[in-house]
Amino acid sequence: MKVVLIFISLCLFTSAGAQVSAYRGMVQRKTLFTKIVNPQLDKQPLTLKDEKQIAEFFFLLEKTWIDEAADSLKKYPSSFSPEEYKQLDAYSYLWALTSVQQKMDAGNTHADQLIYNYMAPAMLRDLTILERVRNYEVISQIDAGSLGNTLAIGTMSSVTKETFLASAEVYKKANQVFSSLLDSRDTNVSKASAMLLKSMEVNRNPIYAGKAFYSGQLDSTLYYMLTGLARHMYSPSRAMGLSKKLIPVLLQKGNKNACLELLQAMATNITPENLDREALLQLYIQVDPVEGRMLCDAALARRTGPVFASNGSSITFPEKWSFIVNPVSSAQISKAKYIFVDIWYSSCGPCIAEIPELNEFTASIKDRNDVLFISINTDYFNGKKETEFVKKRSNDYNIKFPVIYDDAVLQLSKQLGVKSYPCKFILDAQGNLITKTDHSRLSLESFTLFLKENKR
Repeated sequence: MKVVLIFISLCLFTSAGAQVSAYRGMVQRKTLFTKIVNPQLDKQPLTLKDEKQIAEFFFLLEKTWIDEAADSLKKYPSSFSPEEYKQLDAYSYLWALTSVQQKMDAGNTHADQLIYNYMAPAMLRDLTILERVRNYEVISQIDAGSLGNTLAIGTMSSVTKETFLASAEVYKKANQVFSSLLDSRDTNVSKASAMLLKSMEVNRNPIYAGKAFYSGQLDSTLYYMLTGLARHMYSPSRAMGLSKKLIPVLLQKGNKNACLELLQAMATNITPENLDREALLQLYIQVDPVEGRMLCDAALARRTGPVFASNGSSITFPEKWSFIVNPVSSAQISKAKYIFVDIWYSSCGPCIAEIPELNEFTASIKDRNDVLFISINTDYFNGKKETEFVKKRSNDYNIKFPVIYDDAVLQLSKQLGVKSYPCKFILDAQGNLITKTDHSRLSLESFTLFLKENKR
């Protein structure tokens, strides 16, 4: 069968003068792919249904890596001690679980066991090592993708209190360690620390709100939720999840006004495509069975301001757009007021799964000259595949939209700061980056929503 490696929001830090060519996590995943993932996928994806099966799979991962770690350490000298080098990092657990099952939601499905028993302890181990070693190799190991997944999955509304608090402890420890490294004499370490602290900001209010809720501090819970929503620093799913827990408790205490204030904040500050309107309506009816529907409609009607706005960043467009399939003319590009961009590579499972929908979207805007959809392929950076290979794959996948091959000269994906795949952007004719005002991730639905907001 076709092997699809799955990468989930994995970001590696590299900067001038600091190259980590084979850090522990990279070698781990290469080893686990060769020894476990690929042989299994040659047969069929593995089905892991219960806690026992998950535990047995993770035991196999750990044993396989321990058996290989000593030889790997000889080949790739490391700041880790031999015992530290034998430990699986947090991301390796998630990557292997997701890849061997070929399911992007595997981490969410098994969140409690994955985070509480494996990812949170692994992250805390590496943060403790970083406190001692304080160098670029170790901080590169604790990258934004690994940390971000631990915090995001571990604080979902569906996880247990214990899992949530374990992730909150990771956040607390990471914040302490990275803050202590901001004045490091190694500028690469200080820069990486600053970047990691920034990447954690999106988790600040949800984690503080959740900790306050589990401690019975309802006023603090409400404060962190309201300020997080107002600053667009609270994801819709987490806001809705905690609201479903908080509102019954507030109603028990007779605090209807606080419930309505929270619901109004969600109606106002969550981008329409990310707002579960039915769930919001049910919460309004729970708070006020008689007038709940009317209050919900009124709250949504009070939404003001655009959903999209320029964030002040921009990129430099290439002097010549070199398309490898479905080219568009320079005249078409010059007429476009906005350019929709999708970033992908040919062995990215989620990227390939989106192709039929992207074909439909391209067809839906074919008669418009004010908008243009362009796909940017990054196989050059993900496997070093050549243009002819990508062209063949594009035809195999029946791609009907324009595709550009990104490389070391264009570096469009680098300019855009791509951290995960697939990844989408909206640019105006001058190359200015347009983002959603709630800072949530752009999706294909975002393109459609943007078109509605920006009618010809």
